[in-house]
Amino acid sequence: MRVLIYYQPNSNRDAFEGDRLRKTLKGECESMGIEWVDSRYSKPDIAHFVSDKDLGLMRRMKAKGVKTVVSAFYCERDLDARMLIADPKGQFFLRPKAKKMLNEADAVLVPSIPLKKFCEKNGIKSKIFVSHPSVNPDRFVLSDIESVLFLRYFGVSKERKFVLITGNFYETKKLRTLLSLAKKMPKMRFYFLGYAPRYAELLVRHYKNKAPKNLKISRVLSDDVYRSAMKHASAYLMLSKLPDAAGMMEAFSAKTPVIALGNQDLNPLLINGVSGRIAKKEDVLLQFLEEIYEGEGKETTHASFAIAKKNSIERSGAFLQSVYNLLLSEKKEAKSHD
Repeated sequence: MRVLIYYQPNSNRDAFEGDRLRKTLKGECESMGIEWVDSRYSKPDIAHFVSDKDLGLMRRMKAKGVKTVVSAFYCERDLDARMLIADPKGQFFLRPKAKKMLNEADAVLVPSIPLKKFCEKNGIKSKIFVSHPSVNPDRFVLSDIESVLFLRYFGVSKERKFVLITGNFYETKKLRTLLSLAKKMPKMRFYFLGYAPRYAELLVRHYKNKAPKNLKISRVLSDDVYRSAMKHASAYLMLSKLPDAAGMMEAFSAKTPVIALGNQDLNPLLINGVSGRIAKKEDVLLQFLEEIYEGEGKETTHASFAIAKKNSIERSGAFLQSVYNLLLSEKKEAKSHD
């Protein structure tokens, strides 16, 4: 079995969730001894995609008899790999191109049951499989040198309490909320690592200029610095209803408490009071942050780390292999009837 895992982000944008998902899929294949390739000219048996911008290539692969798989909703903060759009009221819809891609794929992988139901409600007829986001806990077993990279990069002392937030610079509501939180809690340090096109430096600078002294705004960092940040963070903060498959699972894996604001139905592994804490309103969130600052609120990390260990690369790899095998058996059966 040879699998094409295809994703090529726009060259003028920072590497973000799409890149991490591509690496995760490759790791899952390797854990099962499945050969993966990057080149579209490699004559694969299966082609696996993560972005609707590759709809044209997927169609060409299908025309050659290659079975196709799409991973959807794992990268919703990544401008190159997202498949959802929101209206002014905050309701989510499938991007038209994404809907075409999901309906034409032989199989669709989604991170949760609510998102499978969302697909069905929106008319997706392809086979849909729930594959929880996977993570390698060893990514956050850091050497002494790796551990201090973030601290040195930003000049942060080991004793400094800080909260980590990730996203993109077009999440206006999230950034507005973050500015409000930072102003209301000046003793806590906040770090926002954001994704934006290379040409959007004015937008990045806009938020840097608006931020109070305790809110540090930065583009996404290298993976080594990011892992150090997640490991040292007092909490990982989720301020959006969007699925946050990568960030949430990596926080679980790093044993970093997760705190979220608002509806988190699309992140069902975040269970209030068990694997994290969910605040319905900003004043409750500020109370949670106060507890984190005082060194409390870490009791959920035991359950969250257990979830991370359960959703290992090896376990997800076995599930991925079963989906691939199903598609290839269908192809073989179809040939036998020709």
